[in-house]
Amino acid sequence: MPERLKASVGAIMSRDVPTLARDASVADAVRLLLERGASCAVVVEEGNLPSGIITERDLLPMATEQGGGLPGLVLRQILQDERHILDFLQQARKAHASRVADVMSWPVQCADIDMTVGQVAAIMEAFDYRQLPVVREGRLVGLVTRHDIVRAIADKT
Repeated sequence: MPERLKASVGAIMSRDVPTLARDASVADAVRLLLERGASCAVVVEEGNLPSGIITERDLLPMATEQGGGLPGLVLRQILQDERHILDFLQQARKAHASRVADVMSWPVQCADIDMTVGQVAAIMEAFDYRQLPVVREGRLVGLVTRHDIVRAIADKT
């Protein structure tokens, strides 16, 4: 394994993490993501404790709803596949949400700052995460993305 992938995730993470409170509006979340050019924001409780994450994926159901809903063909495909029915129902609930707490994904999986880049990459791959909040003693200290990990690989190739 290249040395860069054995390094602590703290060496490659971003420290300037967009954050929101649970009671922030979805409109505030959209504005924050656009202003920061970010694909997610970590939802934090008092003391900078991560309680959720709101991603672009969490906001997509709103576009479907505002765009006139799902075409019949797409809806039939979803309902024929039992694995997608529960996910579809959860996403449909998000389409009408007004608060971050109603849209965010939770509980949020976090990486400890002492984990190696390789360990974090394995978690992200296993759970299909695009980004992970990074914590020290349970408090948010950064965010690592797939892009950060690809850059770490590139630094050693």
